[in-house]
Amino acid sequence: MPIERAARALIKSESGYDDWDALGFELQEEVRANICAVLEALRDPSPAMLAAGEKFLRQQVGLGFEGGALEHAWHLMLDALLASRTNPTRH
Repeated sequence: MPIERAARALIKSESGYDDWDALGFELQEEVRANICAVLEALRDPSPAMLAAGEKFLRQQVGLGFEGGALEHAWHLMLDALLASRTNPTRH
């Protein structure tokens, strides 16, 4: 799952090696919660993020979006990711 991958990457970047499995469950949960806090902070995309997504969709797929639809899609994707933490069957 992406949250677990991010948590493992954070631990590896801090320690220099992958010692995730050696951490206790409570510490793993704390790191996962920290990742979720970061994702919550990223929930509102910047204008540059929206412009990049719109440019890609226009050029590669031929789609354009009006009225905040791209931002809404971003919110839905992050909400689904965050919900996967409480409902592990969702990816």
